[in-house]
Amino acid sequence: MRDDHGVQTFFFLLYLIDRFNGERSLSGIYHLLRGKRSSQTVQDSFLFHVEPFFHLLDELKRAGIDRLLSECRTRRWLTSPDNIHFRLSADGKAALLELGKACHFPKGIAFVTYVNGEKLFWLRLQLLVQTLSELIHRQSVFLPMTNQINVTEFKKNIASPCRRRSLSIIQSDFQRYLSLLVVIHGY
Repeated sequence: MRDDHGVQTFFFLLYLIDRFNGERSLSGIYHLLRGKRSSQTVQDSFLFHVEPFFHLLDELKRAGIDRLLSECRTRRWLTSPDNIHFRLSADGKAALLELGKACHFPKGIAFVTYVNGEKLFWLRLQLLVQTLSELIHRQSVFLPMTNQINVTEFKKNIASPCRRRSLSIIQSDFQRYLSLLVVIHGY
């Protein structure tokens, strides 16, 4: 634990082990830190109130977390009934308190907030582009790329008022909105 990054990573690992309290395996912590977009990982981030850690260390390798775990066990910071699920020992809780003095808790990092909405956003965008493309080519009837009700209803709410406007104005508005996305969110 010589460099600041290593100390911070130990802090993150001990903090998450403490929060999960043996209810999830080390793989659950690893997937959380890497930002795995599975329903289990996203749900766990909310269930255990660790949303800021989602996708925090996306460069973390499995071997790296295994080394950290090994060092934590050598220092007797962990207990485990099965070598899969871990809890902090009394020494581990003391180490967490000490590391907490030197490390900062990540604030303002909330990638998980956008995970559930991201897929919906892209489906809506794809269907909207498909609809505009079909309208430009004077095809008012076409097979939509998705049949999800929340996506098709959104498209209807957007496209219906657009039919009264010229396609060039719609295209111009669409390009302006996309350029705003780039400016606001850095896409």
